[in-house]
Amino acid sequence: MTATHVQAAPPSPAPEGGGGGREHRRLLVGDLVIRRVSYRSVSRVAWPLFLGLYAGAIAAGLVVWNVAELAGWSPAEHDLVGGDVLGPAVAAGVVLVPLGVALALATTALYNAISERTGGIEVGVVSPRRSRRRTVDY
Repeated sequence: MTATHVQAAPPSPAPEGGGGGREHRRLLVGDLVIRRVSYRSVSRVAWPLFLGLYAGAIAAGLVVWNVAELAGWSPAEHDLVGGDVLGPAVAAGVVLVPLGVALALATTALYNAISERTGGIEVGVVSPRRSRRRTVDY
């Protein structure tokens, strides 16, 4: 079987008087239907997201602890030691971060199951694309 190459029409030339060097751009308008979400892409987004949320919560807790001490609150009055509070917070993160990722993956599975029956989400797209020569094999 031989391949035939078909080239798209070349981009229109630059306008007279200083269009120098810019490629012709056109808008592609249409509807994009999202029928399936990849588990790998969800996982690649969920891990940094939940780790960042957890790190932010730990940082906020440390800031609140230090501001409270500066305001005159003494943790010793309540039988609290910083390490005794931080240890369980770290342990909670070891459980909550993977649990959040698992929940995101379960939600992805639910979406994929529902969209398989309903057709997915339709999104209107306007995308600027650069015109260029493309080779099509037949």
